[in-house]
Amino acid sequence: MNSTEICFPEPSDRNGTWWPKAPIGQSVTLEQKVLCSIEPGLIPYRKCLGDRIYGGVWESVEKDSKQCLPPANPETKTLDAIHKNSSRMQIDEIEGALKGINDVIRNYTEKMEPMDIYFVSGAIENFRETLLNNGTNNAAVIGNKSTSYYCDLSDVLSHMMNVERTVMNGSQSLYNATNRLLDSTESIINQLSTAESVRADRNCLDDRRGNDSEEQGTMLLRKPRFVLLVADPDEANVTGMALIRTNTTEDHDFDSYDVRLLTMDDSEEDTLAIENLEIASFIPRTLLNKMKQLRPNNTNPDVPFRVVISVYFNDRFFQESLGENSRGTNGKIVSVTVPGYGSELPERLPVFVREVDSTRNSSCEFWKFLRNDGDDTSRWSPIGCESSGKWNNVNLCKCSHMTSFSRIFLDPFGAKALEKNHPNAERILDTITLVGCLLSLFGIMGIFITAIVFPRWNDLFNTKILLNLSFAVAIELIVFTFIGYFKRPDDDMWCAVQGASIHYTILVTFMWMLVIAHLQFMQFVKVLGKLRPTHCVLKATIVSWGLPLAPVGFFFFQNNDLYLPKKNYTSDICFPHDQAQFYGLLIPIALILTVNLACFLLIMYHVSRAPDNLTRSTNKNMALLQLRLLVLLFFQLGLSWMFGMMITENAHLVWSYLFCLTAPYQGLMLFVNFILLQPSTRRLWSKKIAEVVTQNYDRFALKKSTSSSQPPMWL
Repeated sequence: MNSTEICFPEPSDRNGTWWPKAPIGQSVTLEQKVLCSIEPGLIPYRKCLGDRIYGGVWESVEKDSKQCLPPANPETKTLDAIHKNSSRMQIDEIEGALKGINDVIRNYTEKMEPMDIYFVSGAIENFRETLLNNGTNNAAVIGNKSTSYYCDLSDVLSHMMNVERTVMNGSQSLYNATNRLLDSTESIINQLSTAESVRADRNCLDDRRGNDSEEQGTMLLRKPRFVLLVADPDEANVTGMALIRTNTTEDHDFDSYDVRLLTMDDSEEDTLAIENLEIASFIPRTLLNKMKQLRPNNTNPDVPFRVVISVYFNDRFFQESLGENSRGTNGKIVSVTVPGYGSELPERLPVFVREVDSTRNSSCEFWKFLRNDGDDTSRWSPIGCESSGKWNNVNLCKCSHMTSFSRIFLDPFGAKALEKNHPNAERILDTITLVGCLLSLFGIMGIFITAIVFPRWNDLFNTKILLNLSFAVAIELIVFTFIGYFKRPDDDMWCAVQGASIHYTILVTFMWMLVIAHLQFMQFVKVLGKLRPTHCVLKATIVSWGLPLAPVGFFFFQNNDLYLPKKNYTSDICFPHDQAQFYGLLIPIALILTVNLACFLLIMYHVSRAPDNLTRSTNKNMALLQLRLLVLLFFQLGLSWMFGMMITENAHLVWSYLFCLTAPYQGLMLFVNFILLQPSTRRLWSKKIAEVVTQNYDRFALKKSTSSSQPPMWL
């Protein structure tokens, strides 16, 4: 019989070890006396599957049978030892253990692995249970060590934000580690803030805080990548803070920022007017008064009223486990809490966030913390948050609850994974793509100029096919070059029409690629029989421009909401998603690419079978023609989009560069092959240019001879 809450403990294949109990949806690690890893950076783990209807069931123990390897780094052994002892530590031992963790990770963050994050999160989670005595304040026992705990925990958070993003994401996906670490540290800090009066302490604080830090009733801790404010609004009138950049060229940590404390009487307009404002939040007086009036119903009235504000330099602790798309923050992250008070607010809380990249489509969202119950994990959510305007790239967000806030953007090709060893890769790829799209548009413009200048050229069969493909590719390039600047129409119907139009354009482009694949196959492989059907251009036009109307029309009229921006994502682009994206876009593209690839391979196989009696020079010319055909077909048939499929699946840097160096240049390659390298079009242009040069020369000569025949004019 299964439990509807947990998976029961179970012995493992390793002698004397057990899989501990685990809540449904969570992964646990093997209880080992001697630390070992199943592969570099990972310790044996297992997930509790199931749901609350059928109960919890352990996943297969395939990982359990892997060879056990000792950890490569001594730092890992130290963190494992602290983790193992953390559940048995007394309160007076925790301070030393926290300092021990900081001593290890201070110079180790660049080499940390997912299991190191797991050990740190597990240890601090155990410290929370000891310090808070299962959720209750234990101020008498904690004594005067609270400031030390503040500083040590802040150091841990600051150091951990130097860890590679992919490592943090892996630790979250496998062990729920970043979720647990964030929850544990915030719980300790929030509870400590109510344990005694708020006072500044210079023991572990530096002098970068400015005069604001001397405000009575406030405590401000500032670390390289983490800033913490604890304020008693009844004593200090302080309810928030603002971070202001002093160095506009570098942004490596908070060393280049000043902190300004904000009071309950500050206004949104005054805050937005702060020069070089990066991020800020405060509780206005009207909201504070309402919270105090509702306090007996939302919190324990015996708990002192405190405001706790934390600012995180990056999103290392805010890792989503969603399988659809990677999403990232477009600014710093601020967390606002009132310990003991519920998260829902009687009116909206103002949050000010400067966007790192103003060209991205991003939205105001909050971190929805969930304790990994089944498949529903912590994630960014826009519910209850709205954007109230933007001034100098600083967005004013207003949210109806208290938690962590930032600006979030959608990253459909997994660009986060590119930043591990190549922090500038995304910018380079964007530049390559933009250059390719612009060059392709100029190339397609050259094709159409050729068609306009030489009307008889348009009568050729190949030209008609080329013009249709070029027109479709041009529309597609324009869409993907400027899609980031498209603003969602206010009317949902117009937004759905815009999304359906983009859907239709993409399908039309791939249909023309399929037509060309068929024609090239008939030309190079099927060399006997009727190679081209009657009225081929007319039939190809009807199929390529007409057939995509079927899936687009079906999804549009069935449910046009499929073309509206998804509510749980941040992009404002009207684009197909869910069933319309999968069945109406991705599957057709995958099928067309499969057929085109098969045609490409068959054509190149037949073309490469050259006769044996060719001379060396003839054989060399044949090889050059084969190479040119290979490049032409590769771009004509859209095979570069296969690299895009690889990016979506693996988010690998190599595939990203291959895709960006090929797909956007399709229009340029069409121009080079059909205009520059085609003898017939070269002759047309050579003749035309010669005529223009001759006419201009004759006109110039005539003008010169006329002017020389006139008598001079004397003053």
